[in-house]
Amino acid sequence: MTSHEPTRHRRPEARPRATLAVVAEAGDVAMDWAPLVAALARTFDLEVADVGPGRAEPGRRADPVGLAAAMPGPTLVLPSRLGHRARRRDGATAPVLERVLVPSDAGDELARASATLVGALGRSGVAVTVLHVVTDDNRPRMWEGAGHHAVQWFEELAARHGCAGPSLRVVAGSPRREIAMHSASVDLVLVPWHHIAADGRAPVVRALLDGELDVPVLLAPLAWVGTLASGAPARRRLVR
Repeated sequence: MTSHEPTRHRRPEARPRATLAVVAEAGDVAMDWAPLVAALARTFDLEVADVGPGRAEPGRRADPVGLAAAMPGPTLVLPSRLGHRARRRDGATAPVLERVLVPSDAGDELARASATLVGALGRSGVAVTVLHVVTDDNRPRMWEGAGHHAVQWFEELAARHGCAGPSLRVVAGSPRREIAMHSASVDLVLVPWHHIAADGRAPVVRALLDGELDVPVLLAPLAWVGTLASGAPARRRLVR
């Protein structure tokens, strides 16, 4: 008689966690922002890796966009000081993650990525504002109109980005200037990007990082954002 071994069912292998690369000018800067880094890691289920200072040599800053392009996952670029949005807790200053600004050029890829990020952050109780800056290159024909077509365009834009109308802001001007102005009321600027640092690419990203914002900037590669949309579990609400 032939004996049969019991059938063994293999458990599906857990998908490796992505890594959040943190770029700071010095170790004490990274320590100052540790609560916000931890909140991001919980929200997106990320491992945290310090990739070192953002300076190539004394007095000269390294290219943070180049560093981010070399990382497989998202990269968090920290400012040199805590901004005015940092909150006081138990007598100490601690940054929190409550409000996030997501700039978008309204193209299909960035709209889809924005919708995914809005959903992930919303499930963690984070308020998100999507900002679209109208320029001469992307100005729709009904811009500044008050008729049905203008209202329909705005509603469709909000739907494509996965947000309600009040969470979408549409302004005209310079993307760098408008993003910097709107960053004054948030804890983080989250930028979906194509993950390419070649000359002539990512001009808005470079301008933001060269502008010394008072808030951290998270560069989110579109490929990584796509993994969130393809079945990542909903994250629990952050307890503050």
